[in-house]
Amino acid sequence: MKIAAYIHVRRMRNPTGVGQHIIHMVDGLAKAAGVEVNVLAPRGDLESGVRPPAPLAHIPATPLPLARKWLEMSWWAVNFPKADRWCGGADWVYCPAEAYVATKKIPLAVTVHDVHAFEPDLPWSKTPGHQRFHQRWRRLFEPIQRRARLIVAVSQFTKSRLVELLHFDPAKIEVIGNGVEEAYFDPPAAIELPKEPYIYVIGGLTQRKGDVYLIELARRLKQKRPEMRILVSGAGESESEKRGDEVGNITRLGYMPVEKQVALLAGSRMSVFLSRYEGFGIPALEAMAAGTPVIVSNFAALPEVVGGAGCVVDATQADQVLEAVVRLDRDEGLREKLIARGRARAAEFRWSQCVQRLIAALGAHR
Repeated sequence: MKIAAYIHVRRMRNPTGVGQHIIHMVDGLAKAAGVEVNVLAPRGDLESGVRPPAPLAHIPATPLPLARKWLEMSWWAVNFPKADRWCGGADWVYCPAEAYVATKKIPLAVTVHDVHAFEPDLPWSKTPGHQRFHQRWRRLFEPIQRRARLIVAVSQFTKSRLVELLHFDPAKIEVIGNGVEEAYFDPPAAIELPKEPYIYVIGGLTQRKGDVYLIELARRLKQKRPEMRILVSGAGESESEKRGDEVGNITRLGYMPVEKQVALLAGSRMSVFLSRYEGFGIPALEAMAAGTPVIVSNFAALPEVVGGAGCVVDATQADQVLEAVVRLDRDEGLREKLIARGRARAAEFRWSQCVQRLIAALGAHR
C-alpha cells in the first residue's frame, strides 16, 4: 500500500497531542510491512521542519509549490490544484490532522482529533474568537464531509460528536485511538525532583484545560495540605497563568522534554487532568504508563480513555475534586490499585496498535 501523508510541520515542534499523533502515525506507517510512505508538505515547511534530526526526516518527502495557507485555501475554495500529481501513484492521501486535500482519483483519509469548534455549550462557545474559529472549521469540514472516503477518529466520543453535531456518516468513521510513547513505560531518568510532595499536571493553564478548576483546587489545597504543590507543564494563557501565580502553590514549568516529564510524573503523588474538553486526552495515559495514579474530569473523552483505571470527578464540584486528591494521597491501598490498573490500561494504547488499526481501516475502505 502506498500512502501520501500530508502533514502540518508546525504541529511537530514541541508537540502536544496532535503533534505526537502526526509523528507516531506517519513514522509507524513508514516502518510497517507492506506500506510505502511519502510525506507531502509545502516546500518551506519541509525545509524548516523535516530535516535531520527532525522526527520524520528519514521518510521520503515531496515539496508542494505553494505556502500552506494559500494551498489549503485553494483546496477548500475551488477544490484545486489536485494533489494526485505529487503523490506518485499513491493508494491513499492521508491527513493525520484535520486538513482537506483536493484529489482527482486518489481516495482521501482525514483524522479528526476533536470537534470542539462545533460544540454549542462550552463556556467559550459564544465568544467572538470562538465564533470565528467555528466559521473557519465549518468551511474546512464541508469538503471533508463531502469528499473524504474515510474519517479517522481518535475516540468513540469524537466519532459520536461528528455524527450528532455534523451528521457525518458513521459508516465512514473508524476509531483508531491514540498512543503513549514507550519512554513512559520505562524507569524515569535520574533528575533532581522536588523534596515536597507534589501533583503533576500536563497541558498548561488554559481555559480549555480547566484552569478555573485547577486554580480552585490549588486554593483549597493550600488550606488543607499547605506542603503540597502543583507543578504544571506546557504552554499556558497569560491571564490564566497570572491567576495561577497569585495562588502561590502552583509552579509553571513550561515545555518539558519527555525524559524529564516521565521522571516528574513518576515522582508525583498523582496527576490531575481537569480539562473541560478533550477529543482524547493523551496526558492521562502518559501518567498511567509512568505508574502515576490519575484524577480526571468527567468531560468529553476522558472517562472513555481512563476507563476504570483512574478517579473520574465532576470538576465543577470543587469539594469533590479536593476530596479525591486528599483520599488518593492518604490511601496507599487505593494508590497501589490505581497504579496497577493504570499501567495495564496504558499498555492497551501503544502507537503500534493504532498504526495497525489505521492500516486495517484503509484496507477496508479502498
